[in-house]
Order: sequence, then C-alpha cells, then structure tokens
Amino acid sequence: MRATTVFNRLLDLDGVSVRDVDLDDPRKVVVTVALRRRRLACPLCDFTTRAAYEADRRVLSRWRHLDLAGRTLEVVAKLRRLVCPTHKVRVEAVPFARHRSEFTRDFDCLVAWLATKMDKTAIGRLVRVDWATLARRHLTPSGLVLYDLSGSWMEGRTCPLAGHGYSRDGRRGKAQICYGLVTDADDRPVAVNVFGDR
Repeated sequence: MRATTVFNRLLDLDGVSVRDVDLDDPRKVVVTVALRRRRLACPLCDFTTRAAYEADRRVLSRWRHLDLAGRTLEVVAKLRRLVCPTHKVRVEAVPFARHRSEFTRDFDCLVAWLATKMDKTAIGRLVRVDWATLARRHLTPSGLVLYDLSGSWMEGRTCPLAGHGYSRDGRRGKAQICYGLVTDADDRPVAVNVFGDR
C-alpha cells in the first residue's frame, strides 16, 4: 500500500486527498493535500465559484494537525484565490480548518476538550504548543473575548487549590475549585486558569 493511501485513511480529512508525504524530518511529518472539489468557496460566506483569481498563482498554506507517533504533523496545501462579491479577493476555504487558523479543526477540538479536563501547562506540554502563542494567533486587538468562570465541588483533602465556599451545586461542606476559560469569538480556547475557592 502506498504512503499516500495510508495517510488518506489515517488522517480522514474532509474533502481532501493526500498527494505527498514527507518523513525526512525526525520531529515532523509533512503531508501535502489537494482539495477534491472543483468550486472555490469563500471562507466568510456561502459564495462559490469556478473562476479562480490569478489561477497560476497559488497560496501555500500550512496547518498543525494532531501528532502522529510522537511527531508533529503538518498539513500543507496550495490554495487558489477567488473574488467574492462581498469580501473581495480571498484564499479559498478548506473544510478541515477555520478561516485564518493555523490549526486543523481536529487540533482545535482536542485543545478545547483538554481545556475542560486539565490545566494549561499540562496541555501545552501534551500538544506542544504555548498558550501565549494560541492567544496571539486567535485574539485580535479590540476583538471579542468570551470568558466563563465556573466551579465544582470535589472529594478528598489534599488539593492545595480547593477550599470551602459557596457551592452552586448545593454540596455543603465539600471543597470547591474555581476555573476560568477564555475563548475567542469562534469558541477556540486561548487561556484556562484554575483558582482556589471563591
């Protein structure tokens, strides 16, 4: 079986086919993909067209995907540009990543799920990305930031962050932990913090 066939099945990315796999770097796998669809889609609206803007000049785009066998995996594609009547000249949308994101949706979803389960230092080590880097990439000056502060009760007595306080769960006498999650306007987590009791 060819490497491209194996990676097509392993990655299972919507709407693309793997064209090349580069395993030369011992720390990174680079997978080159091509979009299957013929129509170009605007990343900001529902507009589609067959006409490419400057069809001979493509834009090289890269996204960080989920790690594979201890290596970071990078998805690379040469994308076309289109002229949208509303948004002018744009690089075509890809089905596996959000507009202007440097991460695939799978990577974003993993980080979002991990943000609900562990602290940001552990997540940074696990997925090998810095929270400040995520914030710089996903937050814009004067942009919308969503913040949620929540808490939960816990069992046990050895957690240094837990303390006694008001329980919205109605668990009197149980230790409490507060945690906050900051996301951008597209619900991508950019910061998570755990506090002691309220």
